Amino acid sequence: MPWLHVDSTRAFRSLIDFRDDFAAKHGFELIAYSNEEGRAAGINPFDRGNRYNLAMRTEPLKTTFDAGGYDVISGGARRDEEKSRAKERIVSVCGAGHAWEPRQQRPELCSTTPA
Repeated sequence: MPWLHVDSTRAFRSLIDFRDDFAAKHGFELIAYSNEEGRAAGINPFDRGNRYNLAMRTEPLKTTFDAGGYDVISGGARRDEEKSRAKERIVSVCGAGHAWEPRQQRPELCSTTPA
């Protein structure tokens, strides 16, 4: 099964090592993708603000989804890091163009609040 990592070029070496080891140990086909044009242009989170997230994370993720023709994906994000992430569901449905509308999401099937 393919396992995708969108490398925003700002990952710690330990994350890359973990990614590679995990994929090898569990037999995943690792697909690592990064925006090489953005890297060459020197886009970084320190002087570009949200442009960095869009150029180095969001758009490469969409590009990779389209290229792979994926029907289902699994991802992870810490809900406590940003308010918009707290609205994300365990199962989240997206529409054409990867559009996500929080108000259209289905109810949670279980509690995600830590005990």
